[in-house]
Amino acid sequence: MRPLVLSMSCPGLTRASITRIAALGVLSAVTLSGTAYAAKLTAADRAWIDTCITQRKASKETPAKLRKYCACMQATVDDNQPFESVTDLERTYPPAHQMCWKDAGRK
Repeated sequence: MRPLVLSMSCPGLTRASITRIAALGVLSAVTLSGTAYAAKLTAADRAWIDTCITQRKASKETPAKLRKYCACMQATVDDNQPFESVTDLERTYPPAHQMCWKDAGRK
């Protein structure tokens, strides 16, 4: 099998530019998928996440980590499951709780 040589068909196109184009494509896909997920959140979902963030503020994590953690937990639990406290929720879903903190960047 003969290797693909793009520089012959596209003068000036180097391996570095192909890598940049591929990286830009991946970054765009990730950004758009995150935007699409955020658009799917209902008002109840956003209220649930905001309540979670409020209850977790004592953890001294950054707001971005808290939002990511709470969005992950919201996606894990049943739709609009009420909870008295995030601690109760974490006890109900221990593997998800640990996975969500890890995804949010907690060490």
